[in-house]
Amino acid sequence: GAAFGIGFIVGPLLGAGFSVISPRAPFFAAAGLAAINFLYGWFVLPESLAKENRRSFDWRRANPLGAFQHFRRLPKVVWFILAAGIFGFAHAVYPSTWNFHCKIRYGWEDWEIGLSLALVGVGAAVVQAGLVGVLVRRIGPFKTAWIGILINATALTSFALAARPWMAYAIIPLSALGGIGGPAMNTMMSNLTPKNSQGELHGANASLGALAMVFSPIVMTQTLHNFSKVDAPTFFPGAAFLLAALVTLLALLPFSLGLRANGEQIKKSQVAPDAD
Repeated sequence: GAAFGIGFIVGPLLGAGFSVISPRAPFFAAAGLAAINFLYGWFVLPESLAKENRRSFDWRRANPLGAFQHFRRLPKVVWFILAAGIFGFAHAVYPSTWNFHCKIRYGWEDWEIGLSLALVGVGAAVVQAGLVGVLVRRIGPFKTAWIGILINATALTSFALAARPWMAYAIIPLSALGGIGGPAMNTMMSNLTPKNSQGELHGANASLGALAMVFSPIVMTQTLHNFSKVDAPTFFPGAAFLLAALVTLLALLPFSLGLRANGEQIKKSQVAPDAD
């Protein structure tokens, strides 16, 4: 999480810099970095799973549906995967609409948008590196995840209502604080999943996250468009963020069902030894 935050600091600033050269330049730069990342993962990155916990490759599990077929036997985990997917759908409002939202509502230039995203990265790095582990150890992953979801819903609602640029900047730290929810939820799911199924767990999470990034931008950008166009019945550029806040609260339903289904195991894993 902290590494992602650092990337979010450097990435927007680099993107804003390359955009001066050409509108296409940031995409070529990103493609080059992705290629370097692929080579690093293939040739350098070591396997983290112990040999005794590894399983042979199976095509039936190597797809989103296959993974969910496996996790149907672990209903407690499935509820949390669904909650994380809904949470990811709501969170996608940021990459989908932030640029357009800030230009429409605040009249920001590209460098101002890049600066705001860099500040988001600073907040994410600080919270992920210095706060998540402490909270998970002290109050447990359940309470940390619950608080994180509520903070995210509050931050999204605040962004929806922020009529002035300074308000948006003031809400960024609150939004960063909401970053405690995702890692805490991942800790809960990891503690409920056998060691030789950890890869499938993260694969299922990544698959739902990818689906969220397919459909959420369509919903969020159209919501922004319909409430910010010239002939909109109600001009409200923050509509997409308000929708995202409601969707975030919706994630509490499967999250609560997962807690109810899990019972004693949640109590035993309130303080996770591998939470960091």
